Amino acid sequence: MYTRERKNERSMINLFLVDDRLRKQVMDTRVFRGADLGTDHYLVITRFRGLFAGWRYRTAVTEPQSVCRIRSWKLQEADTRDKYHARVAEKLDTIDGRKECVGRTWQKLRDGMVSAAEEVCGTIKRGS
Repeated sequence: MYTRERKNERSMINLFLVDDRLRKQVMDTRVFRGADLGTDHYLVITRFRGLFAGWRYRTAVTEPQSVCRIRSWKLQEADTRDKYHARVAEKLDTIDGRKECVGRTWQKLRDGMVSAAEEVCGTIKRGS
């Protein structure tokens, strides 16, 4: 990308290099200014005609599954929050991080916090 700036004017040349064999397959090239890439460059996307046509496939349609969600909004109440803190403290007392690897310790920590939240706050089923 080449940028030329004058007083209140800014010009930009965006390039997308394409092999001669694919040049006729180029359908469109666009610049997306809103893409947050963390740089001063912009996202340039080029569409090709039929290049990946053989890769498209549809997955089998499955029935939606119900999801259990924790009623975390109940933690705004002081008594529920205190019960949750007590349960988490009980669950964390059983974890000894010095004898196990970091991954296993993290899994026990996560499972303890989730199970304490399920016990104290309860769950709700979402979906069908």
